[in-house]
Amino acid sequence: MGVRLRGVEKVFEGGVKALRAIDLEIGEGEFVSVLGPSGCGKSTLLRIVAGLEWASFGEVEVGERGPHPNPLPAYGQRGHEKRATQVSPLQERGSRVAFVFQDAHLLPWRNVIRNVMLPLELLGWDRARTRAAAGDALSQVGLSDALDRYPAQLSGGMRMRVSLARALVTEPALLLLDEPFAALDEITRQRLDEQLRALWKARAMTVIFVTHSISEAAYLSQRAIVMSKRPGKVLLDHRVELPAERPARLRGEASFASEMRTLFDALERGEA
Repeated sequence: MGVRLRGVEKVFEGGVKALRAIDLEIGEGEFVSVLGPSGCGKSTLLRIVAGLEWASFGEVEVGERGPHPNPLPAYGQRGHEKRATQVSPLQERGSRVAFVFQDAHLLPWRNVIRNVMLPLELLGWDRARTRAAAGDALSQVGLSDALDRYPAQLSGGMRMRVSLARALVTEPALLLLDEPFAALDEITRQRLDEQLRALWKARAMTVIFVTHSISEAAYLSQRAIVMSKRPGKVLLDHRVELPAERPARLRGEASFASEMRTLFDALERGEA
């Protein structure tokens, strides 16, 4: 599922401008990371793609559906000129778009498998089919032995894997992740990065991954987008020149350090 943004801007109530003139095109099956200073609008951009926020100006298209008028008023607009147009994929029943937040947001009264079953229950699937699909998603993230445990019994890394399984259970064509591993220790984070990249390759889905980590962006991505400080705009759209197969030892090689340097230099410009 491809994503296309043209002239996208976001102005919040009170006149705070979060995004400025975002032009971005992401092809079907690409893995793209988004980097930038704190408060630059990375998460806002992701939420606009998801349809959880509306652009104030510009055009947003997700998948093959054409844009339609934004039904919500855009703060800071004069009259109706420049009204944003946008599709809202998460608001369409059966949409193949999934979102993973910074926090796992698991329901504490549901065990692991019932947390993962929830999206399919909301879609009206029968119980047997739902349980089988949830079990398969948990197997893919290495949690087949934790189906009956509750969130309070899980480590932070395990909770994030449950959240990832819950997103994958709908077999999304577009997976959006907002700093999902930021609170984890470095070893756990690297293992989950490796697992996520393997899942992306196996499923051929489009992934947009927001992160503060230069190393994570370089390791995971085909492309890395670097944004400026608020109001965020695209400073760098960089093709990551690393091999398709990325073992853990790649992080110690000169080619990896070179990619990190490119992203770091752009982030420094973004802070200026």
